[in-house]
Amino acid sequence: MLQYLVHNVHWPLLFMIIGTAVYQFSVYYVKLKKGNQIENFAKTYKKAFAYNPKWRSEALKILATVLLIYILFSILSALSVGSFYVFILTYVVYFMTALGIYMFFSSIGLLLAAFPLYKEGDSAVEVNLKVNIIFMAFGVSFIFLFFLIREQLLAFVSLVLLLGGIFGYFNIKRLVSKKERLKENGDQQEDDLIESDDNNPLSEKKEEQRGNPIEEVDHKPLFEKTVHPLLDRIGGAISHVLALLPLPVGNIIVTLIYWLIVRKRSDFLDHHGRQSLNFQISFTLYPLILVLIWYVVDKINSFLFAGAGADIFGILMGLVGFSFLIVFLVFFALTVIIATISALLGKRFKYPLSIKFFK
Repeated sequence: MLQYLVHNVHWPLLFMIIGTAVYQFSVYYVKLKKGNQIENFAKTYKKAFAYNPKWRSEALKILATVLLIYILFSILSALSVGSFYVFILTYVVYFMTALGIYMFFSSIGLLLAAFPLYKEGDSAVEVNLKVNIIFMAFGVSFIFLFFLIREQLLAFVSLVLLLGGIFGYFNIKRLVSKKERLKENGDQQEDDLIESDDNNPLSEKKEEQRGNPIEEVDHKPLFEKTVHPLLDRIGGAISHVLALLPLPVGNIIVTLIYWLIVRKRSDFLDHHGRQSLNFQISFTLYPLILVLIWYVVDKINSFLFAGAGADIFGILMGLVGFSFLIVFLVFFALTVIIATISALLGKRFKYPLSIKFFK
């Protein structure tokens, strides 16, 4: 079935359009029936057409893009039959099919979570958590169907739903816990920490400030300005630029040698050298860990799906790996560029997703 979709690109395009349209309609329907009862529903789905006054122009842009993709691949299919073209076409078809599946089942999950599974007082967070649980339930159901029918499209649907449900569920949990931590830190006011005591000099100082609101209070700036010599700023930038050397592991060794030479010159150089080293080592380990995970999953896949026809799981893992590689390279390059600019401006920079090997 999936091979048929690869050779007939118009069906994945049509399925993606239908899935997106059904999802937009379901959001609009929930808005009409339960939008006022579900807390933060409008804020959560503010990008949907239901809350976008310019939804007609946005829909036309999407349709024009889809039509352009269809025309492009129709021309390429008539001119090229190379392996690279086939790979890109397969990647695009699988992506469009996965997007259509995701949007279609998102609409089903949203309608189920907002109506039969809705409990009084549920916010948009609880509704979205239920949507992702429904995703996972559908994914498990399609796995059983796959073992009964042995249709590779069912395995593809189950993987999309399981991965989407698991990622969405834990991502929402992470965002909620982060928001709660920020809220707790923000609620700790200074008045709660200082007792209102007549003998407390801090309380007297606060009373004086309340009695004279016009009096200026000395505040420290949010970002402390630091002045560093030009050579230090250039040296800090070099620590980051070395990460772009096309030498696997060699760039880490070169950066380490450079850092050991210049770190005693100033704390600024020491900071940027350590940050660059931690980032490079971390982003060398991450792909190795993912390759190890891929190897284990591939062995499990070979054991479970032997004789099931096309290696749909292997194809999907290849597409996911290709997507990850593109995102990984772009993120790596952009982060290094930002760090280099920060060093040249005399600012300290901390890389995201970086393990502190050198503290």
